[in-house]
Amino acid sequence: MNVEVKIELSPEAQAILQGFRTLPARMAEKMKAAMDKANEEVLGKTSKARFTGRGPFSPGEHRLGVRTSRLRTSLNIAKAYLLSGAGSPTIIGSIGSNVVYLGVHEKGFTGEVSVRPFTRKNRRGDVFARFGRISPTTGRQTLTRRKIASGISQVRSHKRRMNVPARAPLSTGIEENLDIYRDKLSAAVVDSMKENA
Repeated sequence: MNVEVKIELSPEAQAILQGFRTLPARMAEKMKAAMDKANEEVLGKTSKARFTGRGPFSPGEHRLGVRTSRLRTSLNIAKAYLLSGAGSPTIIGSIGSNVVYLGVHEKGFTGEVSVRPFTRKNRRGDVFARFGRISPTTGRQTLTRRKIASGISQVRSHKRRMNVPARAPLSTGIEENLDIYRDKLSAAVVDSMKENA
């Protein structure tokens, strides 16, 4: 799952970059470092704003509630790198997760899924009944308790129709914080130019 966001630099930084045919190595390193710092800050803000609280939240809020913290703790940053090719050089940075269901909540999903077999604990639990028996030798009645139903059921594999609306918590958090990227990357361009002057 990829969400592409273009970052508009400040006019001063754009004017500096237009003067170069290729991106100087020192400037590229500063921009990569700035992208990494911006990603860390944006991830912190996004995690705090979009991946906290008790859900479920409406899709319009662009939030996911916390159940196990697995998704929130799996959010990570990949180191920024320079992509140079046919077009202008581009600094690429990314925030993501290895948890599969982030893509489902980010983009939404409608379709049929397979559910594996599993065991389920019934609400009523084990059901017992008392049985009485009269002893032929003594003539006394003895009561025994026997389980007549287990509190655990085996559920077979089956298909299930799902409709998960797109909530886009990660891409919304990134888009809300585009000014952080713009400020840090623009400052890196201007600072590297001042150092070379």
